[in-house]
Amino acid sequence: KAKAKAKAKATVRRRMPVDPQNAEALGRRVRALQKKLREIDKLKAAPETLDVLQREKMSSEQGVRIELQQLERQLQLLERPPRMIFDVETEEGLQEIHYHDGDDCYELANTFCQKYGLERGLADLLASNMQERLMPGA
Repeated sequence: KAKAKAKAKATVRRRMPVDPQNAEALGRRVRALQKKLREIDKLKAAPETLDVLQREKMSSEQGVRIELQQLERQLQLLERPPRMIFDVETEEGLQEIHYHDGDDCYELANTFCQKYGLERGLADLLASNMQERLMPGA
């Protein structure tokens, strides 16, 4: 009966959305998600002794990882805004490549082409185009 009450309380509690422009709030949420992933890793060590709530926590792992990745990216953009954003048309629609000072255009282009299944030769063309646009006065 106590477990049922705990479960009911857990499902009623809703998390307020994090303000995407508040770096402090994003940082707190990122740390909370990292803690949750550490707890999930501990639960994986003894899966046969888990109760219902612990199993629910383990089943949320993929969603937690996705949310964490999105929030870390948002936090990075707030703390280190891109110098330039390149728009690239793909079969999946318009995609962006964020260039930050110190990034390697060829590495960004290669990663982009791999992610969207583009020909390897396009990475060289894309990288040289990015370098040209980054030159002063371009």
